[in-house]
Order: sequence, then structure tokens, then C-alpha cells
Amino acid sequence: MAIRELGPATTRRVAQVRRLSLVAPLSTLSLASLTDAKRDSKNFVMICVAIATAGLMAMFTLNIALTEGAFTVRALKLEVIEMKELRQAALTELAYVSSPDRLARSAEMLGMVASGSPRFIEINDR
Repeated sequence: MAIRELGPATTRRVAQVRRLSLVAPLSTLSLASLTDAKRDSKNFVMICVAIATAGLMAMFTLNIALTEGAFTVRALKLEVIEMKELRQAALTELAYVSSPDRLARSAEMLGMVASGSPRFIEINDR
């Protein structure tokens, strides 16, 4: 019952929408030439190819830079390991050379004699 009452109002509303429509009548429309469409399509494809090429070049450049950085880091890590080994060898040699037995033997080779009883000199300022 209520739907039947809306019938005339709906018909009027559809007619108003058709009048206010922004679509141009078919008589004013014209077909675009096929060459314009091909030219636009060709330009679009060229732009897409250029963007894809630029993206790939940027990606390859970044990949090369990261790879070079990885090789540099690896070389520096190996150098650090080598320096640590040299430091440890130097500390071991220092401990050997500065040991009391080694110092005593070196002193004897230089002609030094071990002291039997130490003597002290007293200086009086009076």
C-alpha cells in the first residue's frame, strides 16, 4: 500500500535526475581518432619502460654498493682478528722476556753478580 503511493514521486524524481544529468547527449559526442589513442598508448608504454629501467638501475646500483660494503666489512674483520693475534703474541713474548728467571739469566750473561747480602748507606744531615 505504501509502495503504490510512492510510485508517482519516484517517476518524477527519475525525470529530474535525467534532466540534471551531466552526460552529454550523443549528438555532441565525437569519436577520438585511432592515431591519437595509439600515440597516447605508445607514450604511456615508453614512460612505463623508462620508469622500470630507472628503478632497475637504482636497484642494481644499491646492490653493488651493499656488496662492496660487505666485502669491506669482511676485510676489516679479518684485519682485526690478525691484529688481535699479533697483540696476543707480543704479550706472550713480553711475559716470557720479563719473567724473573729470564731476567736473572740475562743479568748473568751481562756479567752482573747477584748480591749476597744487601748493604745500605746512611746519610746523616747533622
